[in-house]
Amino acid sequence: MADTPDTGTNPRPPHETIAGTGPGIPDDALAPGETELPAPPSDEEVGKAARALDAPVRNERSRTMAFEVSSPSFADGGALPDIHARDHGNVLPALDWRGAPEGTESYAVIVRDPDAPQGTVTHLAVCDIGPEHPGLVEGQDLASFTVCTNVFGDTSYGGPRPPAGHGPHHYHFKVRALDVPTLDVRTGDDPQAMIRAAEGHVVAEAETVGIYEHGEK
Repeated sequence: MADTPDTGTNPRPPHETIAGTGPGIPDDALAPGETELPAPPSDEEVGKAARALDAPVRNERSRTMAFEVSSPSFADGGALPDIHARDHGNVLPALDWRGAPEGTESYAVIVRDPDAPQGTVTHLAVCDIGPEHPGLVEGQDLASFTVCTNVFGDTSYGGPRPPAGHGPHHYHFKVRALDVPTLDVRTGDDPQAMIRAAEGHVVAEAETVGIYEHGEK
């Protein structure tokens, strides 16, 4: 059989067929097996999709950055008044917190001194503070919460009592927002038990620091 001469009119293979191109080919003509490409999205649709993808990240970042704690009893990085020291009034300073993330079910507060001669010690560890509480008032009664043992062996707040002449001690008042209403901790437990129980449940945390020094007398 003689070869059929190439007249230049052989159709394109299906994957090369372009609808709506070439003379005499209607716009809706498709080669066998070829599907019509969807119209590109409008600028409005692109913008809407971008905003939808970005919103969760932006919201998560803003929630994390918004959680703050402060005290009307002392300035952050400032001196703690004597009334809050162990050998004076031993009054718990007031704490205010704001901007807790959505889903916060409770709060825990821990006050620690990393400058103690024996290493970091705990002056307060309290949890199961309900989400309706925006903070603790000065001298707050902690009886309705779960309070761990402090460095003095008490289930309460124990104020600063650094050694005389030991220099300034920094007291970190840390508040943790938790995604559970209670922790598996009982009053009188070691503070480390509260810290361990909170692992995996902290959705935000913030702190303020007060300084106290027992000078030579």
